[in-house]
Amino acid sequence: MNDENDQQNEGLTRSQLKKKKHHIFGRNKLNHFKDELDKDLSGQATVGSRSERDTSEFKQKRLGRRLNVAIFILALLLILVLLIMRFMG
Repeated sequence: MNDENDQQNEGLTRSQLKKKKHHIFGRNKLNHFKDELDKDLSGQATVGSRSERDTSEFKQKRLGRRLNVAIFILALLLILVLLIMRFMG
């Protein structure tokens, strides 16, 4: 079966192959399913759709939270090191 598909696909360009694969696997059905999942999850605290997750505002907020956590961890480690130096020396 793969040999037949390879022979049929030999003359096609990459973009034509992509279109063919999307047609075969039903890309529209997958997008419809993802939209249904987004609607089901919209009541939760998570961000609903991929387009909302990819916005620069969301990325900045996520980076800010990560930086806050990193700063907090570094501050705790600094205090821990200072305490160890104080009582060891």
